[in-house]
Amino acid sequence: MAVQLLALPALAKALAFAKGITGLGGAVKGGAATLGALAKGQGARIAAKKFAGDALAKAGTMVPKSVGDATRMIVGNDLYNNKAQLIGRLAPDALFGVITGATTEGDIGDKLIAGTASAAGGGLGGIALGRAGQRFGNTAGFLADMGGSIGGDILGMKIAEETMRLKGGGTTPMEKMMMEQDAMYRAQLEQEFLNKYGIGGTVDPVMAANGLVA
Repeated sequence: MAVQLLALPALAKALAFAKGITGLGGAVKGGAATLGALAKGQGARIAAKKFAGDALAKAGTMVPKSVGDATRMIVGNDLYNNKAQLIGRLAPDALFGVITGATTEGDIGDKLIAGTASAAGGGLGGIALGRAGQRFGNTAGFLADMGGSIGGDILGMKIAEETMRLKGGGTTPMEKMMMEQDAMYRAQLEQEFLNKYGIGGTVDPVMAANGLVA
């Protein structure tokens, strides 16, 4: 009996030791899982940094560093290297821009806004659409260039109108001129009516009715 009682503490220690080993194994497994998760997270972060770095590097190559680089990106290498063709493509749009600016109502600022918007819109629109159409041949590229010039010019003039309207306090120079002409015409009609019927003055109604009063 005494031996059995002495064996109980030893048995309890053995069970506690076995339980500790089991817990240690679980801790080791948990630690391994944690390390695995950390490794996966670190890998994801590395991949994300590499992706972001590649994207920034690619974006950096797309940023023009000079006017020449910006022009090359817009018109393409082939057209940029052929200066004669580039001038020939842009010359009509530049001419229409000058005409548009010269015939636009308003001050020199309004004329510059209208002329620049027309030339830039027509030129860039023609080149952009022409490059797309060139894939299907020279004829398609030429027609696409014409369509792009017309569309770009219309878009450019819309932008110019909004810019001049902002500059003019809500109206363009043409709208101001039309409003002034409309006011003058209304005043003229009102004066003719007053003269005709002798209202508001000492005009003889008979003379007014026969058109003898100016």
